[in-house]
Amino acid sequence: ARGAAKRYFDLACRYAESLPPAILVITCGLPATGKSTVAHALSEQAGFEVISSDLVRKELAGVAPGEHRLEGFRGGIYAAEFTARTYSELLDRARPLLLAGRSVVLDASYMRREHRRPAARLARETGAQFACLEFELPDEVIRKRLVDRMRKGGDPSDARPAILAAQKRRYQRPAEIDAARRIAVPASGSAEAKVRAVVKGLRAVSPVSARL
Repeated sequence: ARGAAKRYFDLACRYAESLPPAILVITCGLPATGKSTVAHALSEQAGFEVISSDLVRKELAGVAPGEHRLEGFRGGIYAAEFTARTYSELLDRARPLLLAGRSVVLDASYMRREHRRPAARLARETGAQFACLEFELPDEVIRKRLVDRMRKGGDPSDARPAILAAQKRRYQRPAEIDAARRIAVPASGSAEAKVRAVVKGLRAVSPVSARL
């Protein structure tokens, strides 16, 4: 009986290795804090699927990714209803990927609990692990990045210094997420060092997820 149990256990482990659990990762922070950079690095290094709120929002609005809509704060395609629609679409696109065992990064600001909680719920419903990457930078660094981004063009984000203060007032820290699932992304250091820190944190959340 002991030998049979061992054979069945070894067989179960082999099946488990071939289908590692997916992990749903959300990015959380103000604009220009490096969320997209880390998200795409995870895609390249660990094969995560990246779904960008900037691209999804523009797609839903019928706007080209590089076309800027410099709406007033929470106006136009950034109004509350359209933002809710965008975050809902992120989850709809992530669901089939998670069910297929593919890990996903939702590249968005996720500044409000009302948007983070449905993402955590989706992870539970699909049997995926869940983690939140927290991004913070000094205001002066963010402003400089926003100015540089607008000057260079080509980025789908419409964030700009003029609305940064309003965004900060609405930001809710993700304290509702268990501390073990919150990964603070280093504010300094190279992009490679930041990704290494993120991967280390994700391994602690889900040691057997694919290619971490």
